Amino acid sequence: MTVSQEGYNLFDKALHHCAFKTVKLQLKIALYETEKYQVKKQKISLNNPVFITSLPRAGTSILLNVLTNTEHFSFQTYQDMPFIFLPLIWDEFSRKFGKKATQVERAHKDGLEISLHSPEAFEEAFFKAFWPQHYDKAKIPIWDTNHNLAYDEFFKSHIQKLIFRDKHKGHLNRTRYISKNNLNITRVSYLSQLFPTATILIPFREPLQHAMSLLLQHLNFTQHHVNDEFSKKYMTDIGHFDFGQNLKTVNFTNGSDKSEYREDTLNFWLEYWIETYSYLISNKTENCIFFNFDLLCQSPMTSLNHLADCLYLEPKTLLKSESIIKKIKTHDIKLKLVNKELIDRSHRLQNKLLTLSVN
Repeated sequence: MTVSQEGYNLFDKALHHCAFKTVKLQLKIALYETEKYQVKKQKISLNNPVFITSLPRAGTSILLNVLTNTEHFSFQTYQDMPFIFLPLIWDEFSRKFGKKATQVERAHKDGLEISLHSPEAFEEAFFKAFWPQHYDKAKIPIWDTNHNLAYDEFFKSHIQKLIFRDKHKGHLNRTRYISKNNLNITRVSYLSQLFPTATILIPFREPLQHAMSLLLQHLNFTQHHVNDEFSKKYMTDIGHFDFGQNLKTVNFTNGSDKSEYREDTLNFWLEYWIETYSYLISNKTENCIFFNFDLLCQSPMTSLNHLADCLYLEPKTLLKSESIIKKIKTHDIKLKLVNKELIDRSHRLQNKLLTLSVN
């Protein structure tokens, strides 16, 4: 497989289609995989996982890269595609056809480069498999705290498999799990109950700049999906509904599926920013920590020290990745086109986030 869906050839696309048409079968094979590799007998700890979640464009990918560079975490990579439900079986098979891990720019066109070994967000596909009804409407609902025991067992075993795989590849320090999944903003309570020792890391940015970044990416992916139908299918299959023609926002207010603003306006994304962080502040658990990503970019050393302390890591393991943290691009914004009430609400909310931030 290639690292970027834009580079998929006909065989890659056929394999992807096959994989995501056989999810139910893969879930059954996953039980066999657990037994075949005697994963449960390894007694692999599930302590102190890290779930990075927030709106897209909040710095989640940068934080994931910084933390995975510490060599303390196991995670899924682009190499796990397309059989992401079977990390051990697919790894054993795909190694026979290994390709060079070439760096390419990701589809966001934001300068971040990825390779087959880069961490990627595939976790949402698991939720889609166990809660398909949550994705039927225009908006995605909030998860309740009634647990799906089949999912819980699958996901815990899946994490153990990733740690087990790394151990057998010589990564003996990778004893904790980490993921980046934007839609985990819908299930902070669920994850906190499932993993009592977890940290849910929630970065945030200045609201207007963040909303503008969201708008520009939505326009980027909308055009991208017009030009590349497979890219739209790929993102839908892995549960990425953040942008483009398959956009699904979260129904935080349990109200109408429609906003009064169009999706191609800054007002739409600023309103969504307000809804998102209002919900996260009101529903935070003891596992949640808010992290000022703007401040990280301004003072990386200080912020990384704070982050290391929160995640029980040695600061030096994070500081070695300081160079990948760049100054955020500032967008020109015509304030007269933005609803003043939304601006005022967003800045009041930002002040609350600043008081909660660990850095």
